[in-house]
Amino acid sequence: MNSPITKASDPKHSDRLHDPSRAIDLRRTTGADGSVVPKMVLIDDDPSYTAILARSAALEGIELDVFHSLSELGFVSLLRNYDVAIVDYDLGTLNGVEIAEYMSSLLDDMPMVLISASDRSEEVARSPHCVRAFLNKDVGFNAILETARQCIKAKAS
Repeated sequence: MNSPITKASDPKHSDRLHDPSRAIDLRRTTGADGSVVPKMVLIDDDPSYTAILARSAALEGIELDVFHSLSELGFVSLLRNYDVAIVDYDLGTLNGVEIAEYMSSLLDDMPMVLISASDRSEEVARSPHCVRAFLNKDVGFNAILETARQCIKAKAS
């Protein structure tokens, strides 16, 4: 299977891959009560949208790492360090179903929430089991984060 990830030698992405400020913290965070804080990842190519969703997550006490492409993440296997992935349906040359199929084959059915500014309900109907929800971005940031939380809870039970 070909990887949908751009090679690190791509000049468009190489600076971001080697930027120490973009390093992923693999340690788990615990809340004030000692509980493990869920770790989410957002992959969306819209920097304005990701900034607002990241701010909403921070206000909710959610640990959210943001990447603007799969290639910016570096290695898809790093997604194993997250409890749920929130992925934009329209991400470069790939669509959400293709990304979900690729990720589910590597990540043992890690829960995913697909999001899009367009109605993609017909396309998402054919997605793998790892796609637990599809939401239009206009439902709001809090609804997207709450859906991701519910995916984590459902996985744990």
